[in-house]
Amino acid sequence: MHPSISALSVLLLACSGASNPESTPPPSPAPVVASFDAVALDAAIETARELQASRELSRVGVVVLDPRDGRLLATTGLGVHGVDDPFRNGPTGSTFKPITVAAALTAGLDPARRFPGTFEGLHDAHPRESFDAREVVMHSSNVGAAHLHAAIGTAPILTLTEGLGFGGPHRAANRVTDTPALGRTGETWSDADAPRLAGGIGLEASLVHLAVAYAAIANGGERIEPTSDGSGARTRVLSAAHAATVRGYLADAVREGTGARAAAEGVTVAGKTGSAHAGEGQMAALFVGFYPAEAPERVCAIRAIGPGQTYGGTVAAPAFAQLVGRLR
Repeated sequence: MHPSISALSVLLLACSGASNPESTPPPSPAPVVASFDAVALDAAIETARELQASRELSRVGVVVLDPRDGRLLATTGLGVHGVDDPFRNGPTGSTFKPITVAAALTAGLDPARRFPGTFEGLHDAHPRESFDAREVVMHSSNVGAAHLHAAIGTAPILTLTEGLGFGGPHRAANRVTDTPALGRTGETWSDADAPRLAGGIGLEASLVHLAVAYAAIANGGERIEPTSDGSGARTRVLSAAHAATVRGYLADAVREGTGARAAAEGVTVAGKTGSAHAGEGQMAALFVGFYPAEAPERVCAIRAIGPGQTYGGTVAAPAFAQLVGRLR
């Protein structure tokens, strides 16, 4: 740990005070940060500040993590939860879809199998006549995710979410995350809710959880508990082959799918957009991804919650590209 950053973190944490979820954030608050890397700290601060300045947001969270050893390099929070924001639950939106796809591959799904472009009760922002697993990720298809669930059932998805760490809290950076809310019934999904939940509709998790899950995809299939020094326990949760397949789908989502605005100059990016209703006229915009896509060194997760048209592809994805540029 860089000694100056450690001192800064302690000072900021000591000065942050208790957060009040009901309070209204000031127009341009300074971010409160827990961080273990100077470059990541600066990049996360600037990204959070620019997001907050660009629109009226009630929450902003940024996480930077090294997928090779699980080091949590930076967490930054703005808004009602302050320093705690990356550790507090919020909507996952469609950033959950790659987990459903990975579970389907693990359950033996043929990745070339095509599914119809309709599913009762669901619709897509980017409708298509049919989908395969790759296109579910690329085009963020709620319909496709529901068909994947219908093909494999609930158990493989919940088994993988448990393996990826969504079954309980993470403890890192002197903080404990919330336990993710995986649906109304907790440990299982009702038949009525399951098709929506498989696409991430109605699920909540912390940004730290999402970063850890994407790190497992990035590093070849190992969940590594997040720590400040890379000493976290390792658990294989995906085969290297399936992790590589999903990693390729996420790269395609940036190259030619909904994550196009996350592309950064000089490096290949892989990742997934997410957009979700966040209550009382609020929308959550997310982008979770990593770079370089072929040999990932950094996982970054961004979530911004605010009124109006706060979408992953137009708000969080460009912020991700800016963050990558600063980190490099």
